[in-house]
Amino acid sequence: MWIKKIIAYGLLSFALINGFNHLTACTSNSNIDSQSISPNSKIYFKKYRSNLIRVEYLEPQNCNGEVVLFLPGWNYSAVDWKVKTTMVDSAIKGGFSVLLVDMGKSVYVDSIYPQARTDYKNYPTRTWLWNEVLSEYNHKGWFVDFSKSYSKPKSHVFGLSTGARGAALLFLDHPTAFGKVVLLSGDFDPLLIKNDALLTHSMGKYDLFMWRWVQGSNNIQYRFNNAQIVPATHTNSFADTAPTVELFVAHGHKDKVVPIIHSENLCAILKQEEQDGTVYLKFTNEVDRKKNNRIHSIKIHVHCWLDPQGGHDYLFWEKASLEAWNLMF
Repeated sequence: MWIKKIIAYGLLSFALINGFNHLTACTSNSNIDSQSISPNSKIYFKKYRSNLIRVEYLEPQNCNGEVVLFLPGWNYSAVDWKVKTTMVDSAIKGGFSVLLVDMGKSVYVDSIYPQARTDYKNYPTRTWLWNEVLSEYNHKGWFVDFSKSYSKPKSHVFGLSTGARGAALLFLDHPTAFGKVVLLSGDFDPLLIKNDALLTHSMGKYDLFMWRWVQGSNNIQYRFNNAQIVPATHTNSFADTAPTVELFVAHGHKDKVVPIIHSENLCAILKQEEQDGTVYLKFTNEVDRKKNNRIHSIKIHVHCWLDPQGGHDYLFWEKASLEAWNLMF
């Protein structure tokens, strides 16, 4: 047993040291000019159960004090954001710091359920992501729940595929922490496919755990749908003080992996009572009331971009990301 512990410790030490020593090599494989990266940039690993989770922090020389978190899809590498799109390069050139977190086969649920398949328990939850990775940057003013202070958020998030699910759930959990939220090809309503393998392996079967699927904290569609949409006639008293979020939802009509109806339905909710692309939400359902009872309302500028030719691939995600970047940043 002690021999196995020594070997495991040696592998962990090697991984940590190797990660720091190979920052330059990893960076040079992307489109990023190494001269634009600060020496404060680093690659490190956080342990989650039996897995080492790779985190890459990139800081630009011309840092503007804000950060963009890029979330990968299911079993995608977060580094793909850097090598298969130009978004990390755009962020760095714009003065934004960047966080890339390898979430593996995570579906960004809130916790590990007893019914989860054994191997799925080794992939991070979004609660762990927030508490163990993102919150370590609170000293920079990032990923902070501002409560009633309504300070302008300095943190933003992009997510693709299952990563869009993660980005949406992080926003719902912490609605005053993000200034800009970009959701690409996301699956937001678990009830559309009640035998979905990924969710079944994570939360248990729908028939046995119906409440968890229908009204639990992992159902994005439910949480948005049950937020109170505040009519325009009642917004004057807080319109200037409500936290403001830019929300960009994009999907391709030719997506054969995640049906576009996920994004269409989400956009339909957010387009209700819309005034000039703005909707005011007050989260009032049981899940959100406990977290957000101090928040009077959230002001959301909604942008929905549905591409007739878009698929479920980096060609579309690059195109949609640039559309979001040029519109909101």
